[in-house]
Amino acid sequence: MPKLELTDKFCQAAKAGSGRKADYFDTTVKGLVLRVSAGGQKTWFAVYGPPDKRQWLKLGTYPETPLGTEKGARQKAKDTRASVQEGGDPVAAKKAHAASMTVSDLVESYLTRRASSRRSVDEIARRLRKNVSGYDADGKKVEKASSGCIGEVKLADLHRRDITKAIDAVKDRGAAVEANRVFEDIRAMIRWGRGRGDLDSNLTEGMARPTETEPH
Repeated sequence: MPKLELTDKFCQAAKAGSGRKADYFDTTVKGLVLRVSAGGQKTWFAVYGPPDKRQWLKLGTYPETPLGTEKGARQKAKDTRASVQEGGDPVAAKKAHAASMTVSDLVESYLTRRASSRRSVDEIARRLRKNVSGYDADGKKVEKASSGCIGEVKLADLHRRDITKAIDAVKDRGAAVEANRVFEDIRAMIRWGRGRGDLDSNLTEGMARPTETEPH
């Protein structure tokens, strides 16, 4: 259980060592831990509670979630600690949120918090709402939505086959280029959701583009 003042330089170079995962506890913010898996995956946790009932709240992955900044791991750990001191249970709250959050919720969160800074946000929003969630920003059904929409699927139950279903529906209507773009949109959204902690794994990892067709 190494304890040290975590820095970006250390986080970039941190390794598990001896083939096992390693947990590095930050001395700057109590309860902040960087876990490095044997495969090199780096994940942030906020740890709280007595030793016999210790809770580990996932805060995101590194470097998607940085160490510093107002949205970084240190600030998230501070917020977690404040919540616990006020009598809250962040782990239980996260489980409840994950159990209720749907793909449609993730789409809207992604469009608002991440994709809104991109010039192509309107097209990304159109593709994700029409082909993935099936709902618009107001929660209303999208006209002529794809038959493969998975917006009502809970994130806790989301599986690769759901993503495949959404992509296949686009391919089956002969829209090969659109299928590729929807796949890229989903992959970016899933990676972002995993980095935030909304998802525990990158479900698109290892999935191939649906077609090699490129626009002329």
